Amino acid sequence: SKGFDYFEDFLVSKGLFYRVHNQHIINIYHINRYIKNDGGYLVLNVQPEVKIPVARARRAGFLKHLKNQGILL
Repeated sequence: SKGFDYFEDFLVSKGLFYRVHNQHIINIYHINRYIKNDGGYLVLNVQPEVKIPVARARRAGFLKHLKNQGILL
């Protein structure tokens, strides 16, 4: 079996995924909204709607990644 770090390295290197929290790696093209209050969390466009917390320590890097990918202006 592979550890979480293995999958993080593999998926994040593709540019489509980002680790936003210790327990969550998300596909950035499934983000519906980013909510800044309550510590910051993402709402994904899957059914049923899923809310994923964004770690404070990862927030700045995550927003920079979205800008680099052309998702956030």
